[in-house]
Amino acid sequence: MKKKPSIVSKKLSHGQQKTQQSRLTLTIFPPLKTQALTEKHVQLDLNNAEFQRTWIALESDEAERVRSTFKKILKLTWPEVYKDKGLHWEKIQSITGSQGHESLYSFRLTKSARGIGFRHGNHLCVLLVSADHDGAYGKK
Repeated sequence: MKKKPSIVSKKLSHGQQKTQQSRLTLTIFPPLKTQALTEKHVQLDLNNAEFQRTWIALESDEAERVRSTFKKILKLTWPEVYKDKGLHWEKIQSITGSQGHESLYSFRLTKSARGIGFRHGNHLCVLLVSADHDGAYGKK
């Protein structure tokens, strides 16, 4: 909320006047939540070409459900992602990471689709989405 500037005139010697403008700015912030002070929401990195290829290949209904899960993830902090029963975040033991990322993780995107990715700082870097649970791990 801003207050309109007021004009203040001061009389100077010899009958001159100097006009000054004073401004009062009041900024009101919403109350901060304690959680917001200590933990940030997860950010998504969906720039991997293989992820984009596999997401586009999904049926449109399935792709929309995946997008809905990504919207849910954006509202969570990392501790909430780890605990979320619907996402079922788990380390993949049979695959080792590359490019300096020691571990890859699997997480549920829909009833039939899983994502593969890794955590990089506050980002979830998604490498793949597979409509076949076993296919996400490279099994058939």
